[in-house]
Amino acid sequence: MEASLFIESALKKASCRPWLMPLVLAAGDLLAVGAAWSVCVLVRHVLGGAFPLSAYFSLWPLSGLYLAIYAALGGYRVLLHPPREMKICVLGTSLAALIFAALTFWLRNPYAGTCEEVRVRLGDAVKAGDVLAVYRLDDQDHDAIRQALRPGKLHARREELRLLDVQSQEAAARVERLEDAVRVGVESRARLEREASGLDMLDRQRAALREEIRELSENLAEERARVRRELGGVPVSSENVPWEALLRAPADGLVSDLKLGPRMEMVKNKLCFSVARPIFHAECRIGPDRYVRLTAGDTGRVTIQSLGDREFEGVLLPLPLTAEDKGPAAASYLVHFLIKDLDLFVSEGVRVKVVLDK
Repeated sequence: MEASLFIESALKKASCRPWLMPLVLAAGDLLAVGAAWSVCVLVRHVLGGAFPLSAYFSLWPLSGLYLAIYAALGGYRVLLHPPREMKICVLGTSLAALIFAALTFWLRNPYAGTCEEVRVRLGDAVKAGDVLAVYRLDDQDHDAIRQALRPGKLHARREELRLLDVQSQEAAARVERLEDAVRVGVESRARLEREASGLDMLDRQRAALREEIRELSENLAEERARVRRELGGVPVSSENVPWEALLRAPADGLVSDLKLGPRMEMVKNKLCFSVARPIFHAECRIGPDRYVRLTAGDTGRVTIQSLGDREFEGVLLPLPLTAEDKGPAAASYLVHFLIKDLDLFVSEGVRVKVVLDK
């Protein structure tokens, strides 16, 4: 209720405060993006996502990318025509999705240790799950894993349940004998009721203890699975905690950064690798006369300075709606081409040439 009153008040004051309307629109977009992102991440987690929830939600600052793109496309202008606003929303979301698709995956070591082997080089193509490096755990983290996987409490609860089972069997036998004795009149019904009440209490204790054992077993299995995942898929148990851990590629792509070498000491959560998706964009600046002849989806041939005469197919991405503010005589548009089938590692900032097919 308070939120709706705030928005209504903001809309009424927008005419005298021109900065207020864009602020309300940006806040609404941020809430919508956050809600959609949260739903997608949770559904992905329920369906068996490969990464823990923290890995997704740690990217929350990137939600500002949507606002930046909408603002750059003019989406927060007051009195924007509805069809134009719809077009901006569609183009902005598409551009943000393309940028997210090209995100780099950063790979860190979850435990401290010492690097023993690096199996890739900068620019190598890797598949999801490929081993990039091997490192040895330090003593402290190795002991911490062993302590976390020890089933001591679980074993203690199982022993308690075993004793309660014996007591329950003995109590049930006593109740049965008392029932026979009451029928022949040699024992009182009050004593039978006391014994039956004690048996009922034992049964409730056993049921509660079984539930606790079930929860402890599930938690231990989840902890074992987490540790195994963090160790790179190496089998692990409380009796056998490996000293070596593997760093695996989180996705298909190219090794775009490498900050690890043999015998290097590794603090916990050190940035070791970055794996970039093999998606490359060419950025071109064109004048208004060429801009009006372009259409999103136009194709062309791309040559890259560092790769000699090899040609690659380029596809024009959605066009910007406004020119860069360079003055009336030097106004220009910044357009982007998606380079397809580029199977080599190319550093950022190299010169390219794009020749359109039309």
